[in-house]
Amino acid sequence: QIPDELLASTSFRYGSIRRQHSKQDMTKQSGPTLSGKRSNSFNDLPQIAMPGITTRVSIKGNTSASFEDLANLFEVAQGKLQPGHSLDEVTVEGGWTGALIVSTAGALLSALCFGYNNANMNTQATVMREVLGIPAELDAGCVPPGQSAALPSNDAIWGFCVSAFCLSALLGSSLANFADRYGRKAFLLANSLLYIFAGFVQAASSIMCTPHGYGGNPCTPTPNTAALTLLLLGRLLT
Repeated sequence: QIPDELLASTSFRYGSIRRQHSKQDMTKQSGPTLSGKRSNSFNDLPQIAMPGITTRVSIKGNTSASFEDLANLFEVAQGKLQPGHSLDEVTVEGGWTGALIVSTAGALLSALCFGYNNANMNTQATVMREVLGIPAELDAGCVPPGQSAALPSNDAIWGFCVSAFCLSALLGSSLANFADRYGRKAFLLANSLLYIFAGFVQAASSIMCTPHGYGGNPCTPTPNTAALTLLLLGRLLT
């Protein structure tokens, strides 16, 4: 016969999500002995990062209690115990702290790197396009009278070199499952190593660059395919 505590269940609101729990989960399991199964709702509760407090979880983002008092804390939240019941609980107050500001600034560094990698191609665009053999326009002495000096096909190639970075961001966003599987720290370290490698690949493209591309003639610039390939590969990897 199945014990009553396994049949009986209770529910409570955590934010806007309703979760179901058996009474056995509520009373017999504590923090250090959690099974780690996704069916156990305690694994979904975020821990509050507070100095000196390493075993607390929160309810609705404003009340924190230790794992030992967690079951009673839920009972109080549901009105099954009197509020005066002795609990090791802490009311979490909002506000800006130095640690929060530093953490926020650190989290925004990736956005800064994204914007920098998009814009850093503009300053040296003229020089880079010359040595890659894809200038925006021909020299004045190379254009016959009545003809345009613009080279729209080269603009398309350069535009792809710049925007390839955004394309790689779109592809990288699909790898979020790897971060969930191996942890954010390991994923960020691997991503940083890939970023450094991509920087070397982009730098290597300059070794193959020659003035005015292959041939060295300013009137007939030829795209340097090898250098462009390395540049595009590096942009995609970043």
